[in-house]
Amino acid sequence: MNKIKIGFLGGVDEFGENLTCYYNKEDGFLVDYGAMFPDFYHHGVTYFYPDYSFILNNYEKFKVLIVTHGHEDHIGGIVNIIRRMPLRIIASRFTISLIKKKLSFSKKINFYPTFEIAEDLSEYNIGKFNVKFIENDHSIIDSYSLKITHDNISIFHSSDFKIDKSSPKTQKFLKNLDKYCKKVDIALIDSTNATIDYDINLSEKEVKTSIETIIKESVNNIFITMFSSNIERILNIIDIVNKLDYSLVFLGRSIEKYTSLAEDSDVGINRKKIITIAEYNELLKNKEEEEVLKVIFIIAGSQGELTSALTSISYNQYKGVFVNEGDTVIYSSKTIPGNEKDILKVKNQLIKKGAILKTARYDGNVHASGHSNADGIREVLDILKPKNVIPIHGTISQQKALEGIAIEKNIKNILIPMIGDIFTYNSIKLRRTNNIDIEKKYLDITGFDDMDYYLIKQRDNLKLGVAIISLIIDKKDYFVFKRPTIQINGFVDDKHNKIILEKLEEVIFKSLEKIDLSKAKLLESDLTLSVKRFFRKNYNISPKLFILIDYI
Repeated sequence: MNKIKIGFLGGVDEFGENLTCYYNKEDGFLVDYGAMFPDFYHHGVTYFYPDYSFILNNYEKFKVLIVTHGHEDHIGGIVNIIRRMPLRIIASRFTISLIKKKLSFSKKINFYPTFEIAEDLSEYNIGKFNVKFIENDHSIIDSYSLKITHDNISIFHSSDFKIDKSSPKTQKFLKNLDKYCKKVDIALIDSTNATIDYDINLSEKEVKTSIETIIKESVNNIFITMFSSNIERILNIIDIVNKLDYSLVFLGRSIEKYTSLAEDSDVGINRKKIITIAEYNELLKNKEEEEVLKVIFIIAGSQGELTSALTSISYNQYKGVFVNEGDTVIYSSKTIPGNEKDILKVKNQLIKKGAILKTARYDGNVHASGHSNADGIREVLDILKPKNVIPIHGTISQQKALEGIAIEKNIKNILIPMIGDIFTYNSIKLRRTNNIDIEKKYLDITGFDDMDYYLIKQRDNLKLGVAIISLIIDKKDYFVFKRPTIQINGFVDDKHNKIILEKLEEVIFKSLEKIDLSKAKLLESDLTLSVKRFFRKNYNISPKLFILIDYI
């Protein structure tokens, strides 16, 4: 009986690290290879990426990587896999440009990939698999969902997608689903916004109108911060600038990178009103005293990134550009979970300067999500009418919300994957048949990748301080030569350190009285237990403990 397998090595029950693999006995391919950014307790981690062990062990099957779009959670880990194996990468022109840019910064490319440019409705045969690219709306240009066929089996693999009824791209997407993807056997659906069940998806036209209204009402300079990859919104702002006779300045390397790569991919960007920072400073220097310069800045740093342009400007540390009282700052972006504190710090700095902040939460339609809400998912499922549904691209709560939508549509078989799950389909039933061990892989700030996840736990422990206790014992008569050497770092300041050292020394001597000093392992374990108990009981803390014993 004809069978295919679908493996989930990333991008389920989490945000980021998207990686799905499709295979049979002979052939296979990968879809996306993304990264996930660290949380505050992941000390020294640059980013996480999917475990490649299963792929390397089955290298003959996985020589092709198909990339749906150019966001970091879909391309961010590619550098780490091509250090270990050659790949044929199939993606859009713009996505390939982004991947090549990432590769240009890497010093350890062992196998440079080959590239093939995909367009809307492009088809590729990979063994018995056929893959068709179907363009969809998202918050980045050139985003493609996939229609995958294998003999008589059909699968719809959604990219991140949104439903914007005013967009020709969405209209074409829905028509292509109706034409090519009706009654698929399996549908893998983006669940990011499945929990949002109200109104319709906000369109980019509405965002453009809202931003234009704010600009017309503003008196001083206007700063618009957003995700640098949202080329469509940048184009809309350029259109506003031209219509209202403003000058436009790009601030931040990522803004320039994405717009330049978009131009290289044949996206027309009208640079007539775009000026450099040097040109802006020259205008500033030569303006009349009462003259108001009409300037809009598109600025990177919507997530409060430490080295971003917006963070630098909020602390008066950016190349002669300043936010002044009465300037408007538009946050045309959402808050990525985990970035709340960093964003708030920057906002507070801007407010101190007298800036007027406009956000999606309080000021209406200044940002549109790139992911479909529940209504859009319902519409897609109505067209697809799949036998089986697999919620992807989200946490368990979002996956469960999509499961609920599928149940509404009388879809009987819905499976929620976890990392490492392998699903098998044999034209009759989709079922979970295996779960492979997946280890967290990450690139460290030191530049080393494939680091042991245990190191992060060690670093997290070290933040509570370090206690080092050194003993020297006579190996002939087994007595302590001299007072133990005790060091405590990162726990308390110097004025309290002496008190703790005295108490801790007393605990150590009491322990030594009860321990056979000739038995080194027993001595170390008993002393460790006594010291840990001392810190927990008296200070409710567990610093990293090192016991050093020398016999002389």
